[in-house]
Amino acid sequence: MSVLGAVQNFINQVSGQVNKSDNPLGLSAGQIDEINQILTLIKAIISDGIKRGDISKMVVLMGEMAEHMPELKPEIDEIINDLKKLSKKLFEDPESLGINDSPEQGLLGMEMGLANVEDTDGLLGSSLTSSGQGLPIGEQLDPRLLEETEDERSQLAEGILNFVNDNVILPQANFEALSNGLQKIERRAGLKSVDNPSIKTDEFSKDPIASDYYVDGNSAAPAA
Repeated sequence: MSVLGAVQNFINQVSGQVNKSDNPLGLSAGQIDEINQILTLIKAIISDGIKRGDISKMVVLMGEMAEHMPELKPEIDEIINDLKKLSKKLFEDPESLGINDSPEQGLLGMEMGLANVEDTDGLLGSSLTSSGQGLPIGEQLDPRLLEETEDERSQLAEGILNFVNDNVILPQANFEALSNGLQKIERRAGLKSVDNPSIKTDEFSKDPIASDYYVDGNSAAPAA
């Protein structure tokens, strides 16, 4: 089985346990919903339709968890660092993978300004905005980028799922950290532009990989 197949199987196993009708883990309805939300985020990382905003949301979520689980901060920092590296490879630095398409092809051009991006998974019922860097809105990632990063994305998704499974779902001791992280994503995604209240925007558009959660400074991150 491929790395991607193994991760998909792992996600399905966790989802199956969490959503069993007899609720063997003793989860509340709210906890089940929160787990399903993070599973959706994890699946986005291995999806061919991955967006910069998917990575940004995961960085914010992991940063919030680091705030509430300082004993696990080194492990979380490593995940955040890997997420930022992935964002750079996919959306900012295609030359790192030996891909040098001309700007006319529009695959990784820098020409687009802020524009609305539909959150296709409907996560948290919000619309997110692009940072204006990387892909033009509506463009798909170069298949070569997706292929080159498939194992990296799969291993990262597996690492996040292992972390959540081992430190949140099974012991259920850190659900507050997951809840707070998801709430922070929702608040950020729901912020409206002061200049134009009719346009939904969020802090992801200002910093696409949520760099207020620096890898070496999660505890100093400002509250939303």
